[in-house]
Amino acid sequence: MNGRGARFSHGVDFEFGGSAWRALPQRAALWLDRCWLLVADLHFGKSATFRARGVPVPAGTTQADLARLTALIEATRARRLVFSATCCTRARRMGKRRGSSPAGVRGMASCR
Repeated sequence: MNGRGARFSHGVDFEFGGSAWRALPQRAALWLDRCWLLVADLHFGKSATFRARGVPVPAGTTQADLARLTALIEATRARRLVFSATCCTRARRMGKRRGSSPAGVRGMASCR
């Protein structure tokens, strides 16, 4: 391994497809050879969707998720961020229905 991402030592190193990787406990993997961070199961806007339908969920979850993601990017020194799975829950439909971008999309855009 070339030492990229060495500042972030938590996780399990493995090889896949001839490349070095690090599985991280934050539901992410760091592709050490390219210094790309792959994250999974981010559901920006999910809380807003639930609240819009009357389901009581805590406010501020998107900002907390963005703060954790920012810390992970900084800790790994990732050069590129790759999302896996659902990123923005119902963002397109909610934006059209309400005439504006959902809070999760706006928060993500202003984060970095």
